[in-house]
Order: sequence, then C-alpha cells, then structure tokens
Amino acid sequence: MPTKKETDNDQTTTVPKSSSAATTKTVRQNDDNPQLEESTVITPHRVLALYKFVKPQIPKESLNSLQSEIETACHNHHAKGTLLLAEEGINGTISYPFSPSNNNNNNNNNNDSDENNDNDDDDSLLTFLQSKFDNALRIRISSSDRAVFARLKVRIKKEIVTMHWQETEETNDNCPTASSGCTSCNPTEQVGEYVKPHDWNRLILDPDTLLIDTRNEYEIDVGTFRNAINPHTQSFVEFPDWMKDNLLLDKCDTDNNNNNNNDRHKVPKRIAMFCTGGIRCEKATSAGLQLVPKDVPVYHLEGGILAYLNDIQPDQSLFEGDCYVFDQRVAVTYGLQPSTIYQQSCHGCRHPLSNDDLKRDDFVKGVSCRYCSNSLTERKVERYAARQRQIELALLGKETCHDIFLQNR
Repeated sequence: MPTKKETDNDQTTTVPKSSSAATTKTVRQNDDNPQLEESTVITPHRVLALYKFVKPQIPKESLNSLQSEIETACHNHHAKGTLLLAEEGINGTISYPFSPSNNNNNNNNNNDSDENNDNDDDDSLLTFLQSKFDNALRIRISSSDRAVFARLKVRIKKEIVTMHWQETEETNDNCPTASSGCTSCNPTEQVGEYVKPHDWNRLILDPDTLLIDTRNEYEIDVGTFRNAINPHTQSFVEFPDWMKDNLLLDKCDTDNNNNNNNDRHKVPKRIAMFCTGGIRCEKATSAGLQLVPKDVPVYHLEGGILAYLNDIQPDQSLFEGDCYVFDQRVAVTYGLQPSTIYQQSCHGCRHPLSNDDLKRDDFVKGVSCRYCSNSLTERKVERYAARQRQIELALLGKETCHDIFLQNR
C-alpha cells in the first residue's frame, strides 16, 4: 500500500512503496587482505542517473518538503545513492532492486518522448520522480547485478552541479560580440546545441572543431575522446577560470583566417564539449556562450559519454578507454558494462585504481592511495578513516551515525 506524506501547502501527495526486496549482503574477512570485503547476493538493480534544470525555479521554502517526499519514496524502494536538490533543479544517481523482466534497456534520454521508453509504468519510483518534475527529467538507465551505492543521501544545495560561475567586469567589457550579455550561468535561458551520439563523430572529426573535455583530471585518465583538450582541472569549480583563460582570449577577433600562428590565440570556428552524463555541459556551454563571439557555435554531446558508449558500436567509436562513473562500478565501457580494468577508486582522491594499485603498501581502503598518500593532511586521513568505519558498519547491517541522524529528524 502506498504511504502518504503531507506537503507544506496541506495537499496530500501519494508516495509509492516498492514490493522489491532489498539486496542481501554479507561481509567476510579475507585472510590475504585484512580489509573487509563485501559479498553481495546477486540481485538485479536499476541504476538511474537523472537531472533537470527547472524553469521557474523551485521556491526555496518548498525544498525541505520536496526533499522529504523524495527521501521517503527512495527508502520505500530500497534505493541508495545521492540526489541533490536546489532551487535550479535536481541531479544525481541512485540504484534500487528492479526485475530484469521489467527493465527496458532502450537507454534514451527522455527529451524525445516518442523515442523514450525509459519512463515505463513498471518503475513506480521513476514514475514518481518524473511526476515531481513535469515528466521532463533527463535520465540514463543502466543495470547492475548489485547495489552500486552504500547508502542514500538526498541533500539540498546551492547548485545541483557546483560551478561557481561569476560574471566579471572583464567579461562584460571585453565581450561586445558574445551571443548574449555576460550574466549568471542559467541553462534554462541559454545552452549549447545538443548533438546526438550518432552525429557526434562527424562533428569532432572536423579539424575546425575545438573539442573540450569538461571533466576532471582523474576522470580523463580513465578515458576520453581522441584529440580532446584536457583542461587539467581537479574540480569543476576550476573550469570557469580555464574557460576565461582559454576562450576569452581574442574572442572579439572574429577573423578566423588571421595569420597568428599561436593556436591558443585563434578563435575556433566551433566548440564541442562533453562530460559523463550531460549535466556539466549544460552549465559549461551556457557559460561558454558568454565568452565566445556570437558567430562561434557551441555544441555538447547529448546524454554525455554514457549515451555514446550505449549507442555506438566499439568499431565505430572515437572514445578511447573507459568512462569513470561516481559509484562502486568505478568505470563502465560499451553497453554501459562495468570496466574490467578499473574496479575500485580511492575515496581520498577519487582516482581510479588498477589491481596493481590495490596491492601497494600505500593503499589504505577508503583513505588513500599512491596518488594522494603523500599529500593528505592528518586531519583528512582521520576523517576518511572515520567515514570508512561507518561504511563497514553499514555493510555489516549495524546502525551508523547517518541512521541515527535520520531517526532524530
């Protein structure tokens, strides 16, 4: 039976309840490795990545109510993962038990309703989430034989993807030919042109296309598109400065046939950006359009790398390597199958780790690895170790501080 929850405006909203059983887990001690290892009984799970920038924005006073409704629905479906809510919309990925007989594997984004089959009636959690966002969520569905997250977090943030874009006097004064005034970064007002996966190769093979990977260094290390520019960022909040340094230069010189031999100072004829699932490019292209001349089009890969790997055959692909994902799968490859190379990432620095990396003395599960062991402060080491203890308690089925907090809310 569905449960009911009161909203702020005294209307009653039905929250669906799942009939699926949660994954059964056991934890064993490995004689060769004293660290705890998770042994999960195979239970098919749906992995749902979603986001939506909304217009008009969600009233700030409604966010707590929406958070509570979504949290209840996710708990009822044994969903785990992270969903971020802000006035600008929703973003995140969750996984939950889902029968393969009901799982539709036509993984389309739902911006084309006649082609989209992801929003099926058999998935009551997805149907509920769609109903909260006018059935307009951009989604990407894949499957796993286990849960890919340890717990559920539904959080309220200032941004659903943190970028910290700020308009500056420099962009306003030096940008008379930009496609719009230099304003706040709002994908509902201005965004790049979407390019479907099957049309992507033709765009990026054009030598006049400047191809930019908007992701972080540790993600790019796992895989990227051939000839893509690596901004060498460690966080997406660094990307705006990179764009201003590299796209703002000479942006008002619209003569693409100038004789300047320094490629860094040339205005590209077109720009193409990509990311994991599409959301970072929503903001990156919105900001980029404020920096480049109005006659320079800005494109981005619809559905991101995940859509490309799902839709494009390996022998036709221009993507080299695997795609880093922010869950326990670490990375996926064609057909969104788990990577056979990277199966664990460092919780300290997020860098993906190979089997050889896991055998090194400087690897401490949940704390550090070869890439960060010498740079972490003592305070961070203590914090990461405490977090790992909470994760291990959760795997053992014991109460954690996170559970106690939720009970006392």
